[in-house]
This record gives sequence, structure tokens and C-alpha cells, in this order.
Amino acid sequence: MASYSDTNELLTPSKRRMRRRRIIIFWSVVVATVIFVGGLIYLVYFSSFIKVKQFSIQGNRVAGSDDLQQLLIKKLDTRGWFRRGLGSNNILYWVGAGEVDDSGIPAASAVVVHTNIFTRTVSVEIKERIFVGVWCSKTCVGFDSNGIAYFLAPNVEGSLLLKVQDENESELVLGSPVFFDPRALQNIFQSLTIVKESGIAVDTIRVKEATLREWELHSTKGTVFKFSLDFVPEKLKSVLDNLKERTKLEDLSYVDMRVENRVYYK
Repeated sequence: MASYSDTNELLTPSKRRMRRRRIIIFWSVVVATVIFVGGLIYLVYFSSFIKVKQFSIQGNRVAGSDDLQQLLIKKLDTRGWFRRGLGSNNILYWVGAGEVDDSGIPAASAVVVHTNIFTRTVSVEIKERIFVGVWCSKTCVGFDSNGIAYFLAPNVEGSLLLKVQDENESELVLGSPVFFDPRALQNIFQSLTIVKESGIAVDTIRVKEATLREWELHSTKGTVFKFSLDFVPEKLKSVLDNLKERTKLEDLSYVDMRVENRVYYK
């Protein structure tokens, strides 16, 4: 039996042409792919066409612009190797950043990054916390409606500013809740809002030792309202309105609502 070392001798001329055509097409695709991928890598990582043209910050009264930019970069770098590889000068680095809740800036409730890839501009919007009062424990801090401490404050006196005196001697950390129990903190704020809606002027709030599970609201008239940390009294506004109709609140030394569905006063 005859043997052939060259397989082309077994092929007809048309098949040999087809084979050459397939080889040419294959290597053309490989070369085109390499060129395309190389061009894409150059465009994404090295071209000036993809670099940030303008970086701006709106509503910034809480931190230096350079400090804020570095904090954002540090935060975004944790979102993956691809973003880190791009670098902060690349417009694609900022695409999809969106709202950064934990920006590292205590006074900012959120930082929102707006990116326009066509104009290559990055605009950062600062949402500042809204001051509610001063919370004092080992130190005093200003806090917002979510109970987040965001600046060191003096130990204020008087009724012009809401003051909460925490008897637990807790460490207050900027950017963190002022109280360790978020549900209790929410109950305090809800009850406080209702008391104010009832027309009662608030002087001071005292949060008692954690084991007691209670807090007090001192009105400017001298009346002490006692609450539990574990619940908001049912129909609190109606209870307060009834008390105001039946008595003079300034003549009462205390109103005790620490037991559910019970009110004691003297």
C-alpha cells in the first residue's frame, strides 16, 4: 500500500484552495482580535480621551476638596481590582459610583457621585446632616435626626438647643449612633416629636442607666415626663392633650408613662 507524507497530495486543487482560505481567515481573525484588544486596552488605560476632564464638588462645607476626593478614592478602591487598575484619573473609574453612604465624613449623611462619560466630568454632591441637638455622655456631640454623632459640641445649657444627658457614660464616636440601642433611640425620637406637637416646650432629656430601660423628658415648666426605652406610649398625643385639659402641666411634678397603657401623675 502506498503512503503519502504530504497530505496536500490527497486533496484536490479546490480543496487545497479552500484550506488555504480557512487558514488565512483564521489568522486574519486572530490578528484583528489582537489589534482590537490592544486598542481597547490602550483606549481604556492609556489614552487621554478617557481621562477625567473636570472634577467638582457641590454643597461642600464639611471637608476640604482634596480630603474629600481622597476619601472617595479610598472607598471606591475597595469595590474591585478593575476599578483600582483604572485609577481615579480615568472617567470609567467613577462610572456607577452612585451614592456613597459611608464616605468617612461624619458631617455628610451621603455623598453622591454624578459622572458624565461624554463630557468626562465628575460632579460630587454633598448631602449634609441636619442638626437636631446635643448629646452628652463622657463628651458632648451634635447629632442628626438619625441619631448620628457628627461633630464635637460644648456642654450647652438652656432650652434654645435640645440637650440629651446620657447617664451611661458611653463613648461617643463621630459618624456612629449616639446610643447603642437603635430601637430605643427611635422610640425616644418618636415620643419627643409627639410631645413637641402637643405644644410642650422641652428643656432637657435624660437617658437613665441602661439596666433601668427608661428616660426622662424635662419641660421648661419643670414637669418631668418619664418614658420606657422599650416602647412609645399608645395614643401619646391624646394622653397629653387630656392631661392639659384636666390639669395644669406646670403644677405637676411628674407624668409617668413607663408602664404600657398606664399613666401616673402627681
